[in-house]
Amino acid sequence: MLTDEQRIQRAVNAINKQVLVKLCYAESPDCDPQYLRAHSISNKRILMSVAENGNLLSVRIGLDRINTGAITEPIGRGKSSTFTGMCKKHDQIFFPIDDQPYTPGNQTQEFLFAYRAAAREYYTKTVQLRGTHHLIGIARGTIEPPADVDLGHVLGNQALISHYEQLASATEEALGVMGEHRQYLNSLAKSKSYHRIQSQTITLNQKCGIAASTGFLPYTDLEGNVINDLLTTNFTRARPLYMTIFPQYNKTYVILSHQARNSRIMGPLVNQIHAQDQERQCVIITNFIIIGCENIFFTPSYWDSLPTSIRQSFLRHFYEDVDSPGTKLIVNDSLDIFAN
Repeated sequence: MLTDEQRIQRAVNAINKQVLVKLCYAESPDCDPQYLRAHSISNKRILMSVAENGNLLSVRIGLDRINTGAITEPIGRGKSSTFTGMCKKHDQIFFPIDDQPYTPGNQTQEFLFAYRAAAREYYTKTVQLRGTHHLIGIARGTIEPPADVDLGHVLGNQALISHYEQLASATEEALGVMGEHRQYLNSLAKSKSYHRIQSQTITLNQKCGIAASTGFLPYTDLEGNVINDLLTTNFTRARPLYMTIFPQYNKTYVILSHQARNSRIMGPLVNQIHAQDQERQCVIITNFIIIGCENIFFTPSYWDSLPTSIRQSFLRHFYEDVDSPGTKLIVNDSLDIFAN
């Protein structure tokens, strides 16, 4: 039986599907009025190589009577990683990573991977804010709830309204910071100052059926030095880490990027990771996926080939972090989804 929180989350998921957001992260006067369901992970070069018979596995939070927790779910390649966060014109800027193989050290490509991750995270946060305002309207009785979701217990619930008003306020603050990052990244794109995104690439000498893209705020580096004080509500200078993972030919690449203006604080984290042996790097990246990435897809046979204990542990930690995010950088010191 679902708890009230789980029933509300089901409603939020349904609302988010109804609250259609169309924007262009490029935020330019020459934006095309046509907004695409663009891929936040390259369809042609990455998703195609990960898919089997046109299908992948996504990871989502199950909120029904059968599945409660993180589960994998089949999804068609055409629907995987799509978002309406770029206009038709500006989606074409990704040509160097959509139509050309990745070359480690290519600053243009590494900038575009980071830029796309940032665009998707900004879009996701915008959807979250609009959905939260929609839920508040339902609770106040000013908006009709989705027909297929039972929200009778929400109507007039003042404690719930107060909770979601606080969530909306925090989300607005986060979007304000992300909006500054948006302006900064767009200024770099316009001036072609791609070197202002600094990247380190981890190269695994095997093809792993994993594709992921994200931008998240690590709380500390590997030595415990604070990077983003997530326990403070008024932090104004967030320092994101952008991460893109994909197979290419017989290798797998993990690109870790940060804004050059944050190098004094972010640089040590990336260097600490780079200094580890590859086995340890894989554990660290697995943990980064758990704490900071929902935009991830697996080759079905690759996922099935992982030991049951690894699959179960990954999904358990993934759910626990979404349900109650913490400040730990490493939540499981031995979990590795790349050791296959």
